[in-house]
Amino acid sequence: MSTGHARGETLHRREEDCRLQEYFSFILQLFDGCLQPVAVVDHDGRFLGGNSAFAALTGYSEEELRGRTEAALTPPEWCEATAHILEELCRTGLSQQYEKEILRQDGTRVPVEILAHRVAVGAGGTFFTILLVKDITKEKEAERALRESEERYRSLVDLSPDGIVVHSEGRIVFANKAAARLLGTAGPEELVGLPVLAIVHPDYREAVKARIEQVKNSEAVPALPPVRQKLLRVDGTAVDVEVAASRLIYAGKVAVQAVVRDITEWKRSEEKLVNLSRQLQAIIDSSSDLIFLKDKDFRYVVANKEHEKLFKVKVEEIIGKTDFDFMPPEVARGCRESDLAALNSGDPVRREEYVGERCFHIVKQRVADANGNILGIAGVIRDITELKRVEKGIIHSLAKLERTLEGTVNALATMAEKRDPYTAGHQRRVAQLACAIAAEMGLPPDQVAGLRVAGMLHDIGKIYVPAEILSKPGRISEYEFSIIKTHPEVGYDIVKEIEFPWPVAQIILQHHERLNGSGYPVGLRDKEILLEARILAVADVVEAMSSHRPYRPALGTAAALAEITEKSGLLYDPAVVAVCLRLFTEKGFRLA
Repeated sequence: MSTGHARGETLHRREEDCRLQEYFSFILQLFDGCLQPVAVVDHDGRFLGGNSAFAALTGYSEEELRGRTEAALTPPEWCEATAHILEELCRTGLSQQYEKEILRQDGTRVPVEILAHRVAVGAGGTFFTILLVKDITKEKEAERALRESEERYRSLVDLSPDGIVVHSEGRIVFANKAAARLLGTAGPEELVGLPVLAIVHPDYREAVKARIEQVKNSEAVPALPPVRQKLLRVDGTAVDVEVAASRLIYAGKVAVQAVVRDITEWKRSEEKLVNLSRQLQAIIDSSSDLIFLKDKDFRYVVANKEHEKLFKVKVEEIIGKTDFDFMPPEVARGCRESDLAALNSGDPVRREEYVGERCFHIVKQRVADANGNILGIAGVIRDITELKRVEKGIIHSLAKLERTLEGTVNALATMAEKRDPYTAGHQRRVAQLACAIAAEMGLPPDQVAGLRVAGMLHDIGKIYVPAEILSKPGRISEYEFSIIKTHPEVGYDIVKEIEFPWPVAQIILQHHERLNGSGYPVGLRDKEILLEARILAVADVVEAMSSHRPYRPALGTAAALAEITEKSGLLYDPAVVAVCLRLFTEKGFRLA
């Protein structure tokens, strides 16, 4: 009996296995053409096989896969959770859905989502499990990218110096740290759940309501430009802010994101600037000059009260206008011309312009910011009509004084020459040559003019030398020469009290000094002698040697030039000598 029973059990098991294999083959044939990976495991958790999609997913062929346990394809950290799920499947018989990772044959991992179904075969309690596997690599990558994006956004939001508040259905659903600091809470979580209008100053609530509705109900305008308003801190104090609002979807609902900037310090700076602007306006209004600032389009940005007096137009009516809006056309055209000149030049433009009988001095300067961007033109205009009248009178008086001075100098020179008729015209010719040398050396015209006066008067001291000595035909004695040598000092004494604008007295005193100290009356050397006196010394010698004297006939210009050439650097300034020679030999100069 027992032997027969055992034989029956064996036969029954063979039949069960046969039915299991037939059912399993049917399942694999059913899913083999399916793109979704499918695998079958027995009640011991060993793979009975899988379709081609599962083989491609794991990297195992069907033969390599058969007999392996599911745990062999599971990373260690997933084994416990997977075993618990499969136990739950066996205990309840209910399908289980779970996520895990599969170890591929090459050691790499694949994230998958598995739907496990338990299937019973026959009445003997035999079962196997069908695993419907979904490769969720892309979904996981998308989740990771989304998570990283959210983390980056949150980092940016938390690092933002501006407050960021998101509200939906009238309540705050998100706030960053800057918003919490701005509104005086310990952290953002204290703001979440508050009615958004609770943080808005009562004076601005209606306007904020309207903006919220405008943002929420208009997809065409997802963002509104910043506006200034006041918010309320949790302690009830008000804070000046600038708020920009935009529409977004938060937690599946339409919401409004508000970026809030604290402008308290900016407002203080603005008030200071306004006060400073008023002070500056008061300062320029006190000026009798026309002061203005124009933009690049030549519209007035700043103008002082003096414009009202000249153009009979209120300053408020000038701002924003151009010259053509309130000036006569011909005056406006002149202003535009100088405006353009200033705008195109980095240097100040200075002009004098007449408007009717009035004369104005105009200074205009291009204005730029710290980056060199041109902002406009600043200008100052001064009425110089009275100044021009005075200037004209001064010029007339100066001309008269110059003529008087010239007449006085000529009279003094003539007086000296009357004492010495043999040297008539000597001082004039010396002055002529000295001025030519000075001009050739590049001396300024005013210095040349002073040298001319000194040249015309350099021998005026000879009026104290007896006429018989000056006109003596023979050689003069040492005593007589000592008397003649006093004429530089006498000349100095005569003119020293005259307030010439040049050192005429000193030039006269030094015109007989020589570089080596052998001259008179002091014996000065080199640079101790005025340049004008060094020039006059050369001109004096050349003219004297070229002309007739009572004690000798004229020696001629060639002899005179030879003399200064020979004594150049010893008695006479080499630079002066070189220029004098060039005048005669290259420039064709002649004593007249």
